Amino acid sequence: MGIRNRRGRPTEFTREDCIEALRTATERLGRAPTILEYQSLGLRPSSATIRNRLGGWTRAKRSAGVASGESRIESDE
Repeated sequence: MGIRNRRGRPTEFTREDCIEALRTATERLGRAPTILEYQSLGLRPSSATIRNRLGGWTRAKRSAGVASGESRIESDE
């Protein structure tokens, strides 16, 4: 995920990292996460980073192919 520092920790998360994290959260919960649900999962990047990179939580979920109320990830097909 993203760029790593000397200790191997990410120092910057990409748009793709954010989308991947939202998809992981959706798979774990069985539906699109709220911000609080996402935070409780302890995933990285943080919800604030996701909102900043993707233009808000709702827009981020749309970019990840997960809509509010959806129980699965939407494909591009």
